[in-house]
This record gives sequence, C-alpha cells and structure tokens, in this order.
Amino acid sequence: MGEKLSGEFSAGWLRESFDDDRLRPVSGPTIAAAMNWSPERGTIIHLAASTEAEGSTVAGESGSLLHSLRLSAEREIRANLTANAALGFGYRDYSGSNGHDTIFSAEAGATWWLNRYAGLTGRLRHERLRSNLPYRDYDANSVFVGMTVQR
Repeated sequence: MGEKLSGEFSAGWLRESFDDDRLRPVSGPTIAAAMNWSPERGTIIHLAASTEAEGSTVAGESGSLLHSLRLSAEREIRANLTANAALGFGYRDYSGSNGHDTIFSAEAGATWWLNRYAGLTGRLRHERLRSNLPYRDYDANSVFVGMTVQR
C-alpha cells in the first residue's frame, strides 16, 4: 500500500536440539512480523512480533522460547527533534517444565538531531516481570543516554 503501510510476516516451527541427551529440545511455534503505518507525515506506528530461542545458564535446563509483541509510535515534533513511546509484552515458556514468565514494558524517549546523520538520544523504560517460578518477579526502571548514527 505504498508509503502509508508496509510490513512482512512469517510463521513456522522452531526446534533447537542438543548433543547432550539429558537436555530436552526447545521447540514451539514461531512468528516474525513487522508492520509500519504512517497515518500522517512525520508519524510512524510500528507493530512487531517475534519468537526466539533462549539458552539457559542453569545446569540441566535446556532453555526457553520468548514470544514478544511491541507497539511503538514515533513522531517528528520539529525538524531536529523526534519523540517516541512504546509498549511491550513478552511470554517466556521454559522447556521441560511448567515454568513461564510474563514481561510488560513501557518506554518513552526522544532524539535531538545534531544533523541528518547523528543525534543525541535519551530513553526512560519501566519493565515488570511476573513468573510462576519462585524468586523471579521484579520491577526495573532504566535510563538510557546515547548517540544515534545513521546513514
């Protein structure tokens, strides 16, 4: 649909096997999707979904599948200032157990463009993880400051 709407989508099955027979394979449905919508000039709405296999650092555990969904908006406020906000949701399913985590996140940020190739970026983020496994729940606040370089 031209410049207003673009995207891609794929679905399948992911299986990660190990040479060690004591470790169960990590497998499950997978998705990779991205959609961009520009309702008006200077505004972009992003919707993205993904699935990835994560390894484990615990002996005897295979890992997990992380299913993620993210909705974000970016708005050009001025020629040299861009603001953005995002909401995210994740579901981590541990292989070989009934353990799972739900992850919620929210963030807001801005980029002040020094020129068309470089900008100073700042972002505030809050993340909340809730699990049915003991001692895994947490709330975290983060501040990111950096430089964005593009060509």
